[in-house]
Amino acid sequence: MRPLAPPWYEGLPAYPPGKPIEETAREYDLDPESIAKLASNENSLGPSPLAVEAIKGALSELHLYPDGSAYYLKEALCEHYASYGLKHQNLITANGSNDVIDLMMKSLLLPDEKIAVWTPTFIIYKLCSWSHGRRTVEVPMERDFEYRIEPMLEALKADPTIKAVFLANPNNPTGSWVGADWIGELIAKLPEDVIFILDEAYKEFVTGEDQSDGLAIALGRPRTLLLRTFSKAYGLAGVRVGYGVGSPDLIATINQSRPPFNCNSLAQVAGAAALKDHDFLERSRDLVIRQVPDLHEGFARFGCTTWPSQTNFVLVDFKQPFDPLYPKFLAQGVILRPMTGYGLPNCARVNIGTDLEHERLWAACEKVL
Repeated sequence: MRPLAPPWYEGLPAYPPGKPIEETAREYDLDPESIAKLASNENSLGPSPLAVEAIKGALSELHLYPDGSAYYLKEALCEHYASYGLKHQNLITANGSNDVIDLMMKSLLLPDEKIAVWTPTFIIYKLCSWSHGRRTVEVPMERDFEYRIEPMLEALKADPTIKAVFLANPNNPTGSWVGADWIGELIAKLPEDVIFILDEAYKEFVTGEDQSDGLAIALGRPRTLLLRTFSKAYGLAGVRVGYGVGSPDLIATINQSRPPFNCNSLAQVAGAAALKDHDFLERSRDLVIRQVPDLHEGFARFGCTTWPSQTNFVLVDFKQPFDPLYPKFLAQGVILRPMTGYGLPNCARVNIGTDLEHERLWAACEKVL
């Protein structure tokens, strides 16, 4: 018998998503309305109201295939970023930014070429690379989850088969962030033939000074791909819509491996409308600015360690293995995200919530910790 799957699939784990509210309610006999899901970095305010209205208006056309070119979503992005001179040729839209990562792996990497990441970082980079038979070179971050340039440059020098370097800024799951000077130094030292993937899924939440300009970088350096998503700040995780920005030849190459309708109709109209929902975006930012300090202060009361974050979540060290604590939190109606799969067995990732959700979190900590 021929093998069922390629040999590199052996040992490949499936991506572990956050536990759904409905599943938790069913397993622990809880009222879904009483559950605080703080595991998946979702927007606690819900979706953009303008996006919801746009989706309602598009429901009567669900019998039609989506616009494969996502013309109006791209047009909305070009208008939103008009000062950059963004063109349709600079954009690829997709089923979330994860989809762009997958397309990039298929279209830009030869079978013997590798990617490099600082670790711990978004695990989908490694899983996606693995699923396509490519290997990942992992460069450990510093003790306090700080990015450093030199170890990455050393890895590139030691292994010329590394073709792409991923930088999540801010980083998931650590919340780490670097500014414009740091990224400028990195780009100046990266070999020109190395593809630089800058993942800015949480860009809208960054409040730090000296912010880098990801769009300018992607449009100015030929082998650079910027990743953005509507899942977080705009609350559209459920419809899956994201995009990539790069030079026309880079985008055209990635487009060659894109399925015909990888960005559905509802996602396209929702994304275009959300870009105009400035009020919702500000409320989302304000909630993060207000609630992140509460997470730091609250967990400190229970003897836990947290790290600075420029995102809508914090990484928490519980000073003991978190896996045994996980079901205890679930029983209290609080869903957190274990980090054992990231090599951080004592940690969980906790995203910000509403005041009521934080009250439930601290009540659960009282009982569990």
